Amino acid sequence: MPKSKTEPTTVQCVADLIEAAQSAFGTDVRGHPWFRGQAKSDSNWRLVPKVHRKFSDKDELTFTISFRMWAPTRHSRCPSAESFADWLCLMQHFGLATRLLDWSASPLVAAYFAVCVESFDAPAVIWCLSPIDMNEVFCGHAVMISLGGSQAQQLLDAAFLGPTPDKLALAVMHQEVDLRMMVQQGRFTIHGDRVPLEEHPEASRFLKKLEIPQESRLTFKRELRVLGIRRATLFPDLQSLAYELESEWTNPT
Repeated sequence: MPKSKTEPTTVQCVADLIEAAQSAFGTDVRGHPWFRGQAKSDSNWRLVPKVHRKFSDKDELTFTISFRMWAPTRHSRCPSAESFADWLCLMQHFGLATRLLDWSASPLVAAYFAVCVESFDAPAVIWCLSPIDMNEVFCGHAVMISLGGSQAQQLLDAAFLGPTPDKLALAVMHQEVDLRMMVQQGRFTIHGDRVPLEEHPEASRFLKKLEIPQESRLTFKRELRVLGIRRATLFPDLQSLAYELESEWTNPT
């Protein structure tokens, strides 16, 4: 399968990022773009969900069956048994490997995950996605798709009832399961196979790549902090508050 070229645009500060985000898909963009920040750009950081990147199809089925069996004794607000979309979001939220890939409606949130979570001696990456264009490429419909709707059902069924060969991937939205999903403006793509999104032959229609040079990481961290994009605001829980008070505030970058 031929690979689509997604040549990166370099951004060295938040102002560059905002300009690049606004112009990523030109003036005829349909809908609001989504963004995903990644600390590196190499073969280990492809646009593939964790369950497809590190586990087998049988592993995925084991995860979904076991999680649904054992979660109710540990979580008071579990979905109903047939609500596959709710279960998948709950699994993703608590860190289980799923076929969902996280995105955000905010380029600033994506920048935080690109430069603030891990440090590498290499450029960071922010991917820009046009969800409506992606859905048109994959399923022929230029629309926003609900994770719980009929168009995503075959991808959900494969995760919970047994895998079937499926090259489909969709950009989907779902109801917010908690405060973190709201403040991070969380969105998802759901993937039926292990092919990286950027390797689709028409990826340039719906995917753009921004690159943050290694020497610009500190600039981004400082500017994001001024704008209120910090761990304690994106992860509004006591653990993150304690971490920020002890570490980030006492040792500012």
